[in-house]
Amino acid sequence: MILQELFPIIIPAVLFSIIFTFTIYNKIQLNLNNKFLYWGAIFICCFFFFKNTFYYYLSDKRHVRDFQIDPFFSLNKSIRMKYPMVIGNTSILLTSYFGFKEKYTNVIEHERYNQSIINNKSMLYGKYKNIILILGESAYRGRHSIYGYEKNTTPNMSKIFSQKNSCVIEQAHSPASITRDSIPMLLSFAKPNNELPLLEEKNIIEMANIQKYHTSWISKTRESGAHSSKYSIIAKLSNTFIENLEDDLQLPEKLIETNFQKNENNFIVLHLAGSHKPYNLGYDQLDSQDLPNGDKYDLTIHHTDRVIEKIYKTLKVNLDNFILIYTPDHGEIVDLGHGLLRKSKNFSNQFEVPLMIYSTYDDFPCKEIENYRNNDKMINTSNIVYLFSKLLGYSVDIDQSLIINDLILSVDGQPYEYQSFIKKYQ
Repeated sequence: MILQELFPIIIPAVLFSIIFTFTIYNKIQLNLNNKFLYWGAIFICCFFFFKNTFYYYLSDKRHVRDFQIDPFFSLNKSIRMKYPMVIGNTSILLTSYFGFKEKYTNVIEHERYNQSIINNKSMLYGKYKNIILILGESAYRGRHSIYGYEKNTTPNMSKIFSQKNSCVIEQAHSPASITRDSIPMLLSFAKPNNELPLLEEKNIIEMANIQKYHTSWISKTRESGAHSSKYSIIAKLSNTFIENLEDDLQLPEKLIETNFQKNENNFIVLHLAGSHKPYNLGYDQLDSQDLPNGDKYDLTIHHTDRVIEKIYKTLKVNLDNFILIYTPDHGEIVDLGHGLLRKSKNFSNQFEVPLMIYSTYDDFPCKEIENYRNNDKMINTSNIVYLFSKLLGYSVDIDQSLIINDLILSVDGQPYEYQSFIKKYQ
């Protein structure tokens, strides 16, 4: 691992420190009395700088991979945020000077459809006029009472998704364990072993726009930061784009402000902060009162349950018919987090996600999603893009190998077969 970091990180850091120190040393007058203090201060600063930086990179392959594919993003996240002012800003300036920039910045409309979309010259508008995706965050399926958890964390989901033409999908897993990698695979045709469709082909927002849907993306989180740039190039193609709210409960309020009910067709993404760490920011006093026996993570799930109920009621009041789909970007190893690559008995929890569908039209969405199960009877949520395509009125010819070969994208940047990957670390 040290050798992998020698040229991209360690040698540049050492050279920068030597040059920086030598320059300062020659710019000031030193005498015997202050030389010891000067070099002592330099040593202490360098020790903590290298210690923290080495630990940050060498303790987790995720950061190594970030640097390899996107140096600007990696340095901005790991150095500038930790060491602002001189060290951080200098690293970014040098990175920009040598021609590096953040990789995922071009918000452009693409010309080409994915090969799974057939007869795109004569597509019919779908009968499903209103399609709403609630995109959760860090929600582990096993902490939802609707999936059998003993604490009543999801009373409202249990009511909403048990109605006619609705379903609660078992055995679903995300295609990645970090938001930055997972969301692009839910809303574009990118796969764990092929990123090019994200950058070169039409995504679901573009396809909805072409089908005359009014597209809206409303997010609690900031979709313009380093952790979200990879999917913000999808989000910002929406007709309406709202971000950076104070609480997930504001999402339905902002939705009402868009007057979405006046549009003939709607494709809406509501992106929650959900159950992301720190958990104490993901719930309020009402959750604590309603679920007194729940831990902090349970309370975030309960808070999301209240948000989904509020969204559902908003849709019911304003629309005659709609399809509501809820799934998060990935799961969570409770109290540890996600995007982890270390042995743990709960390792798979960061991939195990809820997937629920409600429809006022018919049972097509629930029947169709069952076609995406692989030989292990699991559904990879990266394939939900095909369901969205069909709901939007497109003719779709799915390459079955993409379903049978159940791949995930690891934080080390490599694709792996899901079951064998889980067994390796669990």
